[in-house]
Amino acid sequence: LPAGPYHLNEGTADLNLKISPARTKGWPVAIAGTLRLYGVGGAAYTLPITQAEGRLNFSDEAVTITSLSADLAGLPVELNGYLGGFTAPSGQGTLIIKPGRIFGQQLAGGAKFYVKNKKVLLQVNNLKAYNGLAKGFGSLNFAQAPPVLSIEASFADFSVVQLGQGLPGMAGKISGQLKLAGPLNNFAGRLRADGNRAEFLGQAVQTLLGELNYKESNLFFAVQGNEINARGSCRFAEGLVRFDSLALRAGGSTVTGEGRLGWAAPTRLVFSGNKLRLADLKALNLFLPEGLKNPDGTAEASGAVDGPALNDLTLTLSVKLDQARLADIIMPHGRRRLELSPRRLKLTDGSVELTDSQFDFEYDSGPGKLSGKFFGTLNLRHL
Repeated sequence: LPAGPYHLNEGTADLNLKISPARTKGWPVAIAGTLRLYGVGGAAYTLPITQAEGRLNFSDEAVTITSLSADLAGLPVELNGYLGGFTAPSGQGTLIIKPGRIFGQQLAGGAKFYVKNKKVLLQVNNLKAYNGLAKGFGSLNFAQAPPVLSIEASFADFSVVQLGQGLPGMAGKISGQLKLAGPLNNFAGRLRADGNRAEFLGQAVQTLLGELNYKESNLFFAVQGNEINARGSCRFAEGLVRFDSLALRAGGSTVTGEGRLGWAAPTRLVFSGNKLRLADLKALNLFLPEGLKNPDGTAEASGAVDGPALNDLTLTLSVKLDQARLADIIMPHGRRRLELSPRRLKLTDGSVELTDSQFDFEYDSGPGKLSGKFFGTLNLRHL
């Protein structure tokens, strides 16, 4: 049963229908009745619908919705209200979001909607998300083609850990405001967020200022923070974000990359950087043992982040060091290939050159496993 962007393809229904002489001008007959849904499934746009149940009463152009509940992409929702008029639609109602998850995100709350003169107004109060609260107003004007979007929202005490969905080096909370405006196929927005002891991949976040533009399914963004800046473009698909371009700048170092970041799909990001200042890259401390944290010097690096879930990622990294300092040891030159996951640390093709030493090494450790090789010359004063 297709109806515009909605497609229903499973479940059952009871239909009571009465056809009588016309009451509405321009209608050949009058139509009234009741439709009850039981376990209906399908899709709304690209979002899957399951277990839809409830009642719709209709009389010509007027439709009353009573306790219409469903799982929308896994999130339980309930809709109540009425709609009337095809040429000049009007109506109002409530949307209840019961505690649940959509694409791995926990949500709960409610909203009121109003329809008048081909314009839909939405008011959201106390939406629970990311262990914080959000509220705002929005409108969608169907009198123009394509429809025009307007949103003003604020959020408070969002957990950076929850936003990161298992990424390492996330901490603290953020609060801020978001504004979006423009046609659905080409809208722009601004974001301001202030951090409370917040960290993103080990980098401190005090204030973030962002701009975005959505055009023909592509989102272009630029975010400026105290210690880290980001810009790029991405596309959204079910369960993942696909980055066509991404550039992260921390201090005087820039890392570029591309790939996909998934919360309901595998992650695969590839990246590289030249003349990187190790002191700028606080995220390195997330992967280094205590005695080697806060490295200094410069490096060239390339690698990838892979994994079936954001809390189960493997970092593969190839690094060439130049005048690097680790644990007060200066290494004029060095190279290494590293594979790091929550269960394994593997170093291959390792080479270190000190002022009075030069050696190659390999290392592999994991649950119940430890192996390594070392060959070369090492001045024992470094131990």
